[in-house]
Amino acid sequence: MLVTGASGFVGSAVARLAIERGFDVRVLVRATSPRKNVESLDAEIVVGDMRDEASMRAALKGVRFLLHVAADYRIWAPDPSEIERANLEGTEATPCARRWPKASSASSIPAASRRSR
Repeated sequence: MLVTGASGFVGSAVARLAIERGFDVRVLVRATSPRKNVESLDAEIVVGDMRDEASMRAALKGVRFLLHVAADYRIWAPDPSEIERANLEGTEATPCARRWPKASSASSIPAASRRSR
């Protein structure tokens, strides 16, 4: 199982729970991400970027399940496209993303409303 966003609070809790449930867990973290939340996990750490399809393909190699928890959870940013790049383009870079169930957050609302116009 691959968990994105495991360097964050929610993602690390999801990864921890998956490990407790008996899954072999791999976590994707950016090179610049702090490792505090993942260093104690019994998980394989893969360095990459969810916005990069090649990184995602490499991290997903041999993986059956993806828990895509990574997100830019800010409600506002000086450059709103930063949030869109992380949340929309990050998911779109995930191979087979259109076939996988997704959960979202409030940060996807502005981009979704722009696309429906």
